[in-house]
Amino acid sequence: MRHRSGDIVWRLRRRGDGQQAWVYLYILLELQARPDSRMALRVLEYVVLFLNSLLNSGEIGPDEPYPVVLPVVLYTGRWPWRGGTSLRERG
Repeated sequence: MRHRSGDIVWRLRRRGDGQQAWVYLYILLELQARPDSRMALRVLEYVVLFLNSLLNSGEIGPDEPYPVVLPVVLYTGRWPWRGGTSLRERG
């Protein structure tokens, strides 16, 4: 996966049902100074890149569940956010 500053990945061992499994927690921090109508799409792209990197590296198998992803956009602009907050909202 290409290095992205602000991204944090934790790999935690989960115990339960007599089995141990890895749980990945990917926290994506995106600092944004101006509203962007495509922000939700950009964040989705980052998440897909992360999941593909786990699959391509063999960290998770093709039949395993995807890890938890917590995308957070920190808006630091002067004016209220006017961009969408989901893929349904485009602006």
